[in-house]
Amino acid sequence: MFLAILGRNTELCFAFLLELHKIQIAMQRILAVLLFALLVGQSACLIKPEDEIPDPWKLAFEDATITPIRNMHASPTEFYVITDDEFIRLDNNNNIIERRKLTLPFRFFGRPQLSDNVFTRVTRQGQSDQIIEFHLAKIPGQVYNYSFEQLEAETGDQLFPETSGRYTAAFNDVGTQMLLPASNSSKDIYTLLLFDIELNSNNSEILNVSLRANIDVTDLQNDPNSISNTRFVDGHYYVTSLNGAFRVGPDGSVTKIFQQWMLDFFSYEDSLFVTSSAAQLFTSSDSGLSWREWDEENRTELQFVEVANNNVFSQPFTGFPFQMADEDLLSTRKVRLNQDFVDDVSAYNNIRFFFDKYYLANQKELYFTDDIKLEE
Repeated sequence: MFLAILGRNTELCFAFLLELHKIQIAMQRILAVLLFALLVGQSACLIKPEDEIPDPWKLAFEDATITPIRNMHASPTEFYVITDDEFIRLDNNNNIIERRKLTLPFRFFGRPQLSDNVFTRVTRQGQSDQIIEFHLAKIPGQVYNYSFEQLEAETGDQLFPETSGRYTAAFNDVGTQMLLPASNSSKDIYTLLLFDIELNSNNSEILNVSLRANIDVTDLQNDPNSISNTRFVDGHYYVTSLNGAFRVGPDGSVTKIFQQWMLDFFSYEDSLFVTSSAAQLFTSSDSGLSWREWDEENRTELQFVEVANNNVFSQPFTGFPFQMADEDLLSTRKVRLNQDFVDDVSAYNNIRFFFDKYYLANQKELYFTDDIKLEE
């Protein structure tokens, strides 16, 4: 009987020890899993996170302008920036040469236009007549005013400054002539005003501004917002509108070259191009005398165009972010901007290239970059 009880207890002890061994193995496995998870977690913490992509645009100068930047221009030696109440000149290292205060007018008509030696504003001070202000770029205080009252006396028509369009006037390449479209309520059409600008030999004084021609364009109806843009490209002025496109010579001759709604002219690789509201792109190799469609099968994404450093940039309207055209001039890719850039109608007016740097305005600040980055 004793042996029976002993044998039974031995069997129970063996079973107990076996279960205890199983529990020990299970605990070892759990500890091993926990240890592995801990090691993996530690190694993951040691992996360096990806660096944030740096902003591609750098601030050109610290003090922001009081009002948004309206226009920019790259002269051979200086870079110009203009707002409603300020004109700024920079050297090729972004050092400020001059920061000139301008009288803030009662009203603006279009945005200021810039050339190497002269810039213009079309304004009204208080309730007085509209005035075209011709300013010397490098000599403060040298201003020649040409009033619309004087224009009406010379032409015999009631004229009003153009306010629509990407650019509401255009200088020739050397800044000695300017074309300004004006609403002619006497004839219910647009009249193109062509001015000659006479400077002294060292460009330090405006000697005279005279009206070379007032060109009545009977095919350009006096409808609000009908003019899309005014440009000077490859020796001629071009005006695009809902009523077609017009080629204007420096002598005042005018030819209608398109019947449909056109948007913008630009020069690229020794050819002229013009964009249209129907997403068609036309080109000319004879200075705008004849035109053919660039690609008859495919439409283009180009609309309003700026060319900087032989790169073609486009935007649907002033203030929208720029896109850069591919080599086919049909497709575009969005230019990468800084994360804190403001997007509104005063954000992006144009893009310029000056001494190996691209310049872009965002509201009241000027930025530059050595290399254009595109969104993936």
